[in-house]
Amino acid sequence: MLKVSRKSEYGLIALKYIWEKNSLCTAREISDNFFIPLENMAKILQSLTRAGLLSSVKGVQGGYRLARNPSEISIANVIEIIDGPIGIVDCETTQKTTCVQYCRGVCNIKKPLGKIQNKFKEFLNEVTLVDMV
Repeated sequence: MLKVSRKSEYGLIALKYIWEKNSLCTAREISDNFFIPLENMAKILQSLTRAGLLSSVKGVQGGYRLARNPSEISIANVIEIIDGPIGIVDCETTQKTTCVQYCRGVCNIKKPLGKIQNKFKEFLNEVTLVDMV
């Protein structure tokens, strides 16, 4: 089954909350409001900050805010920051695969699934944080 990971869900929840609140938000605030473990939220916010989607302000009155326009933050972008490349089959997302059929050169579904994967990623690139309101 194709599905977004829980960590990516948390990242999207945090970004949407920060955008809608339109002020600095702390990891604890987001964690408490959405019943997300604080350690998980802190790591996710750090990843989003390193990737340039958020900026952080240190100190007692610190927190996180969007570093980019919400219309520039795609769902694909968030998922790839948190979980890595988007893919429905390993042979399309990584150089290392344990797939016997692919490794032996007899896979007959790589190309069609690759097309589906590309369309799926294109779609996720078109959906932005603004579309989640």
